[in-house]
Amino acid sequence: MTKRWFLFSLLYITACLPQPKSDVQKAKPELLIQGRILHSSATLSGNTAIFIEQEPIAESITAEDGSFALTLDEDRLKALRLQYGLQDSLLHLYFTSEIGNPESAVLNVLNIQNRGVMDLGDVQLYAEVPVEGRAMAQGVPADDARIRLGRKEIQTAADGSFSLTLPAQSATPLLVEKKGFVQTRGTWLPGNQPRDIELYSELTPVGSIETQPIPRILGNQPISLSYSANGTARWIRFANSPGALSQGYAADAPWQDLRQPLQIMPSAATLYYQFADRDQKILGPVNSYTLILALE
Repeated sequence: MTKRWFLFSLLYITACLPQPKSDVQKAKPELLIQGRILHSSATLSGNTAIFIEQEPIAESITAEDGSFALTLDEDRLKALRLQYGLQDSLLHLYFTSEIGNPESAVLNVLNIQNRGVMDLGDVQLYAEVPVEGRAMAQGVPADDARIRLGRKEIQTAADGSFSLTLPAQSATPLLVEKKGFVQTRGTWLPGNQPRDIELYSELTPVGSIETQPIPRILGNQPISLSYSANGTARWIRFANSPGALSQGYAADAPWQDLRQPLQIMPSAATLYYQFADRDQKILGPVNSYTLILALE
């Protein structure tokens, strides 16, 4: 009887104790991002800060051999989704080194929907070079407009101009804001030639595109485009003739999402394009853009 009572008491005490969760319950899915940083001189770069979008604190600092490994647990990924990724799953990583002359790089690679290991390999830093531009609104300079290129911000001068430094060979996200106008979003492509950025009101639901000079042989490789459009625009499509861009035409001119990098394979020197809203309702007229062919 005593033995039976002892066993019963032991089972009761054990049942009352907090039970450890299983490994499956305790484990939080994580995303591990790793790689190695190289200076523009191809030497390894330690003490390089790695940022996610506009986060004020670096997610990681590279080791002396340039290597890095940053882990984002489920709580951190959830916070990033709420802050930046409700619509876009791909976020930007910014790499900044201030040892010697400033060098940096921008990568649009952080997929906050992924889990596991993301190996970026060697990430090349580039020396920062001066760039300049001008914000315009219907032909008039837009003063005191807020320009954000990557993580850098500046206000335009009275003549709409601005200047700062960017990595020489990285495409950098662009955001322009001014009271009375919708946001202009796009990409500042590599290059240091002066550029105009157009601001739009809700009454002018149109936009524009641009690209760097391309080889004279068209159609042999895709080219990247940057764009400027008002906040209503969500989609864009291209064709080699204006007549092709009609409401029912989609087979050879599919809509491209403006939240993703724009690339096309041009077969003619002049591109025709139009924008559409979230529901792919066409906004504004058909526009044209003549590609700049590089000198041989």
